[in-house]
Amino acid sequence: MASATSWKIIESFAAALRNHAALNAWAQAEYEQPLRIMQGVNMAALPREEDCPLIALVPESGKFGRIAEHASSVRVILAVHDERFENDELAGLKQLATNFGSLTLQALQDGEDGFYIGEVTDLYELADFPLLYRELSVTVTGSTCIGGNGLD
Repeated sequence: MASATSWKIIESFAAALRNHAALNAWAQAEYEQPLRIMQGVNMAALPREEDCPLIALVPESGKFGRIAEHASSVRVILAVHDERFENDELAGLKQLATNFGSLTLQALQDGEDGFYIGEVTDLYELADFPLLYRELSVTVTGSTCIGGNGLD
C-alpha cells in the first residue's frame, strides 16, 4: 500500500462502513434507523442521543517520511443510546463489544482500498450513560515504496 493520509483512510473507512450490508442491516434491525457515519467530529456540537447509532471517524496520528514503514491511526468512535440499557450498563457495553464492534471492524477490514489494519486498542466511555461510547484506535500500516518519499 502506498502512503495514505489519515483523511484518505477516513474517506475509505467511511465508504466501507456505508457499504457493509451486515453492519447496516444490524443497525436498522436493532435501532430501527440507519447507521450514521461522521467524518470528523465538531467538538462544539458533539453527537447526541438522537444521532445514534453512529460511527465517527477522527484522525489521530501518523508516522511518515523516509522510513521503511509508515503508520496512521484513526479513532473510530462507536456510540449507542438505548432505553433498554438504562438499568443495565453491562448490556450496553456488551452491545458495543460484540455486535456493533465486531461488525464495524469487519467492515473496515473488508474495505475496497485494502488498508492493512495493524494494532487496534479500545476504550469504553460511560460518563454519559445511557449514551455509551467505544473508542477504537485503529492503526493502518504500509511499506514506503522504493524511491518514494513516504509523504504522498
